[in-house]
Amino acid sequence: MQTTTTQFDVIVVGRRFAGLLTAALLARAELRVGVIDFDSSEPPTTAPVLGLHSAAIVRRVLDTCGLWLDVRARLSARPSAVSVALPDRRFRLEPNLEARGRELGLGFADAREEMLALMERIAGFGGGLDALLSSDLPLPPSGFAERRAVARALREVSATQLVDEPRRWTEHRALRGFVGATLAVAGRDDDPDGPMSPAGARAVWHVCHGVYAARDPVAQPDPWAALEAAATIRCAAHGVVVEERRRTSAAALEGDLFELRLGRGSRWRSTALVVDLDDHRLQALFGLEVDPLNAAAVALEVDSLRPTRPQPFAAPLGWVPGPGSRGYLVTEAPSNRGDTALCVSAPASVVSQPWPSELVPCEWPGREISIAPSPPVGERPPLGLFRPLPRKIPARVQRVGTWAAPGLGLESHTLTAHQAARRVERLVRGSSLLDFLRSP
Repeated sequence: MQTTTTQFDVIVVGRRFAGLLTAALLARAELRVGVIDFDSSEPPTTAPVLGLHSAAIVRRVLDTCGLWLDVRARLSARPSAVSVALPDRRFRLEPNLEARGRELGLGFADAREEMLALMERIAGFGGGLDALLSSDLPLPPSGFAERRAVARALREVSATQLVDEPRRWTEHRALRGFVGATLAVAGRDDDPDGPMSPAGARAVWHVCHGVYAARDPVAQPDPWAALEAAATIRCAAHGVVVEERRRTSAAALEGDLFELRLGRGSRWRSTALVVDLDDHRLQALFGLEVDPLNAAAVALEVDSLRPTRPQPFAAPLGWVPGPGSRGYLVTEAPSNRGDTALCVSAPASVVSQPWPSELVPCEWPGREISIAPSPPVGERPPLGLFRPLPRKIPARVQRVGTWAAPGLGLESHTLTAHQAARRVERLVRGSSLLDFLRSP
């Protein structure tokens, strides 16, 4: 069989929003870019849409790609509040600061002063990262010079207090439940009983500003699918090759080039590779032994719970506390037998779409739900924003999206796309035209 090889400067594996943003940025820098999916069974993006107006980097990257107006047109005009029920109280996180203060004051009347202090710290530490994350600093830092530059910048923001002297989120039990549920909404697995991380504070900061839905939930209920459609159109306008029918079956680093097999003797080659994949699919892409699932994402016994209504990929049932006050989402997801499995999932892996009107604790008569603590994942960067690549993955691979920086909504996509595009362009041509994306 004759082999057909197509050469690119960059290949992006994963037709999700972050991957498409990266492709659009690189195409604007006049690189040849191809976009392709890996696994046909890969679920859609299901993290909540956060951070449209609470992260400066979001608008700057979307403006650069020519997507800002399209994104605003496809999302709801205003964010919606997040309703949460703890075992002993209910509350709403209103996007409006004054309304949010009133609601939390009523819901936590027994801890009003402590809640005020907590929200001030979240605003200081979470909001204080805006200048750092929207700058041109290399994130995550990969060498001594880059780490020194980030450390110097950290000294200028309030997050330094969290890095140098870790402080607990709060000593109040009810507030730890609030933090656990809010982190679960954001898609973070930080421990509310442990120290506050800058990344966790940033995630809660975004949740406090509300969740965005699709502008037309009847025609397009999934807001991420709407955003991906807009990004696909923009990629095509920039000359990106977006493969919609075929998928790659394997990838390998052959000398200085990445080679992807597409089947029937077709191959793609490139100098750089960007992926928008989780750990397990990324390891499978390179033919590596897949690490066992993190203990924070465990499936309960499969029951024949046939749904009475059409189910999306994950339908919300509520959340359960994990170790300490940590929150985990409980969902119904289709099993391989065609019925429905109850799953307790790490927040970063499954969040429902459309967003539920209320997130409540889950209880099932006669069934005990237990979640094992997550095993350590190795050394975390000081900010806790970025997850490292799985073992044995070539260091030249750039990962983008919620798998690279979980819990930050749109900021996860735009921040990682911006950083990956700059690194890839320097790798390909030795310098970056994307340095025009500078902080104001």
